[in-house]
Amino acid sequence: MEGFLKQFLVSSYFFWYALISAGLWWLLIRKRVFLKLNWGAQWFLIFILLPFLLLEYLENL
Repeated sequence: MEGFLKQFLVSSYFFWYALISAGLWWLLIRKRVFLKLNWGAQWFLIFILLPFLLLEYLENL
C-alpha cells in the first residue's frame, strides 16, 4: 500500500502542486495574512516555496 501511495503522489505531482497552492492562497486571503506580506513574498510562498517543500516531504516518505 505504501508503494502505491508513493507512486500516486509522485505521478500526480502537478495536481498536488496546484491543489496546495490554491489552498495556501485561500488560507492567506481568509486569514488576512496577505495584508502583512508584499506581493512578491505572497507569490513566492504560495506558488514556489511551500508547495515545493510539502511535496518533497511527501515524496521522501
